[in-house]
Amino acid sequence: MPKIIGLDVGQGYAVACVLDHFPVNIQQHFKTIRKNIEFYKLKCDRSGVEKLLQLQPDAIVLEPSGYWYSVFWARVALLHHVEVYWVGHSDLSALRKSYGFTNKRDDEDS
Repeated sequence: MPKIIGLDVGQGYAVACVLDHFPVNIQQHFKTIRKNIEFYKLKCDRSGVEKLLQLQPDAIVLEPSGYWYSVFWARVALLHHVEVYWVGHSDLSALRKSYGFTNKRDDEDS
């Protein structure tokens, strides 16, 4: 099964969420993984890169509005042969609302 990691990138860090399938009920899935602490805060340093690679992603999904921060993670992925997919800021905002998330939060966006 492929592992896809959503990364919400901030200045000096990223919040990662790992999926191996697309959940039927996103709200319920989020509540479940939130309880189980399945989000990872990765710093833009060696330990953050090592943690990302330990998750063994087949692909990562990034939002380019923080492009200067996102490019770090995109290059890490490129160097380690991990596919990179970009999702537009307005697309992410619309998806967030359609899934019932009312606020912009790092873990929800990842």
